[in-house]
Amino acid sequence: MLANATCNYPDGAGECNGHSSLFDGIAYFDDGSSRDMCTFLAPGDEGLYTADLDLDRLRDYRKTEIHGNAYRHPDRYGLLLDTRIEKPFIRPDHRA
Repeated sequence: MLANATCNYPDGAGECNGHSSLFDGIAYFDDGSSRDMCTFLAPGDEGLYTADLDLDRLRDYRKTEIHGNAYRHPDRYGLLLDTRIEKPFIRPDHRA
């Protein structure tokens, strides 16, 4: 129930093959059958690509999907915003 955009280096840049993508996070059609969440797949060429993401549709899907918000852990979100850097992740070239 989360949209995900991926960016990749173009085909031929090292072991990369291009094909940046957008997944809209909506796993099921209204009738309950599953669907491919990949709504955009770029070619392997270097370029600037745009894709549409229907956020209203994703929000509506979240309201009716069976899991709802059962797996949220807002009490842990603070860890994502913590700016402290602790051992062993302090590098010699760390800039404060």
